[in-house]
This record gives sequence, structure tokens and C-alpha cells, in this order.
Amino acid sequence: MKKSDENPKERIFNAAVVLFAHRGFAGVRTREIAEKAGVNIAMLNYYFGGKLGVLRAIINESYEKFYQAITDVANKDAPREERVRCLVKNLIDFYRSNRELAMVGFNTLPIDIPEMLDLKMKWITEYRARMNKFFSQLGLDIHDTVKMSFMRGMVCAILSSHFNMRFIYEHITQVAGGSKRQPKKTTPEVDLKYDDAYYKSFHELLSTFYLNGLNSVIEKG
Repeated sequence: MKKSDENPKERIFNAAVVLFAHRGFAGVRTREIAEKAGVNIAMLNYYFGGKLGVLRAIINESYEKFYQAITDVANKDAPREERVRCLVKNLIDFYRSNRELAMVGFNTLPIDIPEMLDLKMKWITEYRARMNKFFSQLGLDIHDTVKMSFMRGMVCAILSSHFNMRFIYEHITQVAGGSKRQPKKTTPEVDLKYDDAYYKSFHELLSTFYLNGLNSVIEKG
């Protein structure tokens, strides 16, 4: 969507996502968000009540989209492999389409703001409930806290780490492209093409890895 096609509220939201992703919540001023969105501070306050309100909206949207991805996972009676592969694909698609949104929504944690901690806890509690239901249907003992802590977090941790690092690699490339002095490329990931073919292979590898581990845990349990 072109900026001219967005309404002021959308422009404010999207501007904040980009700024928070690149500089962190604490490193961005309310005025900067308004300027990037092409609005005045009064309009930002009208829609969101300030910078904290924009962050609240970003967190809510990131988790809502994330939960849609983990909820829309085939029929509960489908084979375990089909459901797991669908889950992994949905999560990859989510991160590909909402990379900066996810970075801000999941990684920003202003621990000195109780309201934000409560909001995070609400979404995390919901995540645990949804994933417990998913794993229960697959045959995992959801009362085994060690297994559940591991299986719930593994795929998301891998994907979050991958897309965070991809963001860094691409930022390095952008900085190098605009600099007279080219920094040494220390990793091959800087030159990778993250296209559909790449993520098709990524999906296959991650699904197989996760499914084998899940099968092993369930069988031993």
C-alpha cells in the first residue's frame, strides 16, 4: 500500500513500526513518529494517546496475526505430520509478511512500564493455552512442564532468531551500499537471496527437524 493510500492512523502505526524496529522504543521520540507519518503530534495523540499507545497497538496486532497463524493449522483430525508442516509454513509466512511488526511486538519489553508487562503477560498466557491445545491433539503430555516449555518455544525461537539476524544482514548491506568504504563481509548470509525457493527449503528442513524431535518426545513419553 502506498503511503498516499493510507489513512493518518495507518501512517502513524506504520511509521512507528519502522522507527521502533530500527532504533528501539526508547530511542524514538513522539515527534519523530509524527513527522515520518506526515501528521502533527495532536493527531497522533488523538488516535493513540501518545507513543506508548502506538506501542500497545503494535503489540496487539503482532500477537493477533501470530495467533491467527498458529490457529489456522489444518483440521485437528489431520495426521500429525500434516499439522506440524502447516504450522511451520504459517509461521514462516507470518514472519516474512510481518518481520518488523514481529520484531517490535515480540522483542520490545519496557520493564519499567507495568501496563506493558501486563499486556505481554496476557498475550503470553493466551499463547500457552493455544499451543497446549495444539500439542494435546498431537498426543503430547501437556502436564509435563519441561517438554512443553521446550516444544512450545523451539520453532518460534528458531524463526525469531533467523528473521532478526536477516534484518541485521540486510542492514549491513544497506550501510555498505551507501558508504565509500566497504566493510568486510564476514558472513555468507549477507549475500543470500531470501526468496520463495530459499523459504521452501527452509520450511522443509525446519518441519522435518521439528517433527522428528516431536515424534521422539511423544514416543518416549
